[in-house]
Amino acid sequence: MPPSPGSTTVSYRSGNTNIPVGLFLPASGRSDTLVILAYGSDGLVNNNHGSWKTMIEKFAEKLTQRGLAAAIPDYFASTGTRPGDLDPGRPGAYLDQILAKRGDWLVALRDGMNELSNPAVIPGVNPARVGLLGFSLGGYLCAQLAQRAKAMVLFYAPWIDGVRVSGPLSTKVEMHHGEQDPLLPYSSNAVLIQKALETAGASVQLWPAYPGANHGFVGNDTANQKAHDLSQQRTLDFFQANL
Repeated sequence: MPPSPGSTTVSYRSGNTNIPVGLFLPASGRSDTLVILAYGSDGLVNNNHGSWKTMIEKFAEKLTQRGLAAAIPDYFASTGTRPGDLDPGRPGAYLDQILAKRGDWLVALRDGMNELSNPAVIPGVNPARVGLLGFSLGGYLCAQLAQRAKAMVLFYAPWIDGVRVSGPLSTKVEMHHGEQDPLLPYSSNAVLIQKALETAGASVQLWPAYPGANHGFVGNDTANQKAHDLSQQRTLDFFQANL
């Protein structure tokens, strides 16, 4: 029986692990396009770093209002990582955890792209019309899967150890990053990712750094609220035009 419109939970297997997925469908209950959302290093949680879970799920709902299906795989499940296990306040240990586990997370997201593009899961979905939307660490992971996506949007993604994709890519990419990001400066992260993807053949729109906005566009101040609202509108328009 196909899933109902709105939000529901499905799952898929990645290796020996069951990966839960928040699945969001438009009112029609079907879509030929799918956007897979990858959360950042805090996991799908609201905490003192930001209302990540709320923000990402609202993003998924906005996509369904445009007629697109949206899915949020809990890729941390592939390594038994819990929300909050990765602590950016401990830079050395934080990076070590990411480097040690990134391979499993990439496999989990790749398997999700394969499994969720099945019309038995999302009625009407076209496997050739799958996009990626990554936030912070999720953006880094999505960038590594650029060959598999028709369109991709990266929010304040880290460079870490580069973008390891081989071209030629036909992927359309849009990128958003804050001017005052203290964790991941614009020039040493967003600009380097843009150049690497373009070198591999992707078409990349890196928006100018959002003035006064920090990492995650977190806060009730005007700069971060404006960055959040404008980048979200641009993202929705981008996917609707390119998927």
